[in-house]
Amino acid sequence: MSFTASLQQLAGIDIEICVNCDDLSTLATQVQAAKAGCATRLELCGAMHEQGLTPTVEAVKIARQAWGNTPGLVAMLRPRGGDFYYQAGDVALMQQQLSALAEAGADAVVLGVLRQSSNGQIEIDWPLLRILLAQAADLKLTVNFHRAFDVLPFPTRAAALLRLQQLDVQRVLTAGCAWDSGLGAIEGLPQLQQDLQLTAKAQAPQLVIGGGVTLTNVSTLRNQLKQLMQLTPGISVAGCYSFHCYSAVLTDGRIDQHKVAALVATAAIPHIYR
Repeated sequence: MSFTASLQQLAGIDIEICVNCDDLSTLATQVQAAKAGCATRLELCGAMHEQGLTPTVEAVKIARQAWGNTPGLVAMLRPRGGDFYYQAGDVALMQQQLSALAEAGADAVVLGVLRQSSNGQIEIDWPLLRILLAQAADLKLTVNFHRAFDVLPFPTRAAALLRLQQLDVQRVLTAGCAWDSGLGAIEGLPQLQQDLQLTAKAQAPQLVIGGGVTLTNVSTLRNQLKQLMQLTPGISVAGCYSFHCYSAVLTDGRIDQHKVAALVATAAIPHIYR
């Protein structure tokens, strides 16, 4: 076991790496680089210029072979760019894609579905989510909720997190700030701390902290979360959050094993000495 892997195992801090799957000729190499750098999970996405869409079946198969039998292969389930309000045609495509992703070898999917309530407030599309969760369960896929969560009005986040936990959604990706704000997890730290207190008490879902996470600021992020652990009696946030990263681990547009390993080690070290 490598030194980086040993640190990560001791700390229990997971790192999820987003992989652009559009270039099939380099995909296997990129997946292997992320694995060698000790990434815990991969989020497979197509069309990153659209902020991530459902990858092709071929891409998932290539990634599965390169990743091996280790769990942690997560595929984006997003049929088109733009908003997260889906009509019947979108839903039919999502259901087709969900089955195809499972057959291709994904372990989990990450999705986000929204609607407007009767009073005009943005909320999670709970009926549609239940349909997709039931299909995913039949296919033996776990489900994560992506940053569509950050579109929700902030006062409704706590109730939404608890309801997602009740529906057995495994993880929620969030920056702690509005989806369209252009801000990242550093700016969202106050909200992330509130969310983390709630998910730690409920013991789920895990927060996947993403949005501008880099080798430099991951130290600030984990130190602030460590302080939360120390200042809140009876609450342990160990295992209740992980980090999600994309551009910060790229070199010339491809995943760099050494940058992944550095991110993993930097995120892990403070949690060992607690």
